[in-house]
Amino acid sequence: MTFFQQIKNGGKWSLKGSWAPVIEALLITGGVMLLFSLAEEILYMAMGLTGFVDIMASPDNNFDNPINVRTTAVIITGSVALCSFLVLRPLQQGLTRWFYRLSAGESAPVLSIFDYFGAGRSYGKSLWLAFQLGLRTLLWSVLFYLPVLALAAGLSLFPYQQSSLNTLIFYTGIFVTVLLAVILSVYFWAFQQRYFLAPYLLAEDGGQKVSRIIKQSVKASKGRRGEILRLQLSFIGWFLLSVLLFPLLYTLPYYRASLSVYARYLIERQQRMEAAAVPAYGATAGQQAEG
Repeated sequence: MTFFQQIKNGGKWSLKGSWAPVIEALLITGGVMLLFSLAEEILYMAMGLTGFVDIMASPDNNFDNPINVRTTAVIITGSVALCSFLVLRPLQQGLTRWFYRLSAGESAPVLSIFDYFGAGRSYGKSLWLAFQLGLRTLLWSVLFYLPVLALAAGLSLFPYQQSSLNTLIFYTGIFVTVLLAVILSVYFWAFQQRYFLAPYLLAEDGGQKVSRIIKQSVKASKGRRGEILRLQLSFIGWFLLSVLLFPLLYTLPYYRASLSVYARYLIERQQRMEAAAVPAYGATAGQQAEG
């Protein structure tokens, strides 16, 4: 049995006897997400707006319609996005903690996914963690995709219509740009796994500072980021089957539970390594004092 099979079997084991509450928790979370989407649509309809503008007067072609950037549309979208962030991030953190407890064999009521709304400190910390991770993702993405942006900017200024050679160079440049974007996307996805453990570390110990949680996540995931990515990618077949055969309400709990089991393994592994290092340091210090 491979390591990933053991992790996935652990995920299945954690779901044993808990399928009904798990599905209920996921339906609640999905329902809240759907409410925000519906609220935005209703506000757009009430104001007579659409999400895209047909500036080319081509109703049969929606691909040339840019996003509506009118002031009213921006205010509606921004307001809904802010409200959804204030509600969904603590709710998602509560769902993560709920799955994390299941990975240890603990049971908790479904409504405990709303626990982060119960105390101002916990609520604020869940939002601050989400904001910090989002900000770091944005800044790192700019750095990662800078070569792609530079190539795209150069191609936009390239006089490709002047000659057939220029046209060939232009389309070769497009191919290279797209290929580079795909390669960088894979590396960026793997790089971002440095933050994979952050929500689980907050679930493990809500008393830690957000800055320490992020540092611990980076430390505990070091050397394991490719493995985290491979575990996530190993579920692609399951998600494809969810479209054709298996319901998503089977695949999604299985996926979330397996990730929680693996997160617990990494966190406890790091805790054991740190605990083993403390006595060694103490013994060294004692030997130096005796000397």
